[in-house]
Amino acid sequence: MLNTSDKTVHDCFSVFIESGLIEKNNIEKTDDGFFCLNKSISDILAEKEIYTFPTDDGKELKNENYYDDWYIYAIKKEKGFVYSLFKLREQEYDMYAGERADYDSPGVTVSFIAYDLSTLLKCLSEPTEENRLAMSNEINRVVARRGQRHNSALKKYFCKTESKASYLIAELYVKHILSFTHKGFIIVPQKYEEIYSASLVQSEGSKEKRLPDFINRNNADAGRVVCDHDKIYINDPKAPDYYEKLAILATHTADTSFNRFACEVQYHALFLNSLTRIKIPFIGSVYENAIRADLSIDDSEFEGNAPYHREDSRLEKKHIEKHGKF
Repeated sequence: MLNTSDKTVHDCFSVFIESGLIEKNNIEKTDDGFFCLNKSISDILAEKEIYTFPTDDGKELKNENYYDDWYIYAIKKEKGFVYSLFKLREQEYDMYAGERADYDSPGVTVSFIAYDLSTLLKCLSEPTEENRLAMSNEINRVVARRGQRHNSALKKYFCKTESKASYLIAELYVKHILSFTHKGFIIVPQKYEEIYSASLVQSEGSKEKRLPDFINRNNADAGRVVCDHDKIYINDPKAPDYYEKLAILATHTADTSFNRFACEVQYHALFLNSLTRIKIPFIGSVYENAIRADLSIDDSEFEGNAPYHREDSRLEKKHIEKHGKF
């Protein structure tokens, strides 16, 4: 159990702790200065019976359709903390059902843009239309709006191979997906189904075969069918084994290990510099793509080429040296 009397932890999330918005088990941390909440922004707002936010066109949208996936994290600096947001999303069907909502695609996003926590705190204290709009605008700036700049402390932390946050975030994501286990299985994402169907008519070595081939190898290593390309079979959602975790990561984030998940986050952070802001014809700005690390089965931008997808890349070897192979 996390001890919230620890001064660093208390200082990081003091308002949430003292207001009774979170409990001890809602705080996660590593031993290298990373802190986060495993309670989403929409759930925090619901504690104050705030369920909607206004739009510029005068409509009210549901917090649970937009902010149920987003979580607050913090990095300890020499003086104080810098906050930002990360996303943990399962396969959703809100847009498919015709609701106004964010995208349905599963995956993880880690933003390297500093988040102004005061907008949320002000909304929680006084949920006026103005404050709720300011809260939603700030979240949108951090998670989606183009033309933003990264925070140097966030970049510095995630550029380090030894940083542990990405491994914790990956574990939290696996735990999140496991919560949707029903009758002993999880349905694979729609995009993975498409990839698997495409792989059946492709030649060996094609990029469409990378993930299905991994799933087959993972089944062989486990000595059982963990995933049949339609369902992921879970023996105990509260105590998943290694192979079940890898099947979840592969089918939901396209990363086939925790090391590669962490490599992908680091890879994005490494591209946050002035040179990558230059727009390249037909490609755009690499910086815009790097400022938020999107780890998704739907994101095939670097499929087959990025070092975090290649066997025994130098980047992965460095992570294995620091964190072990898993």
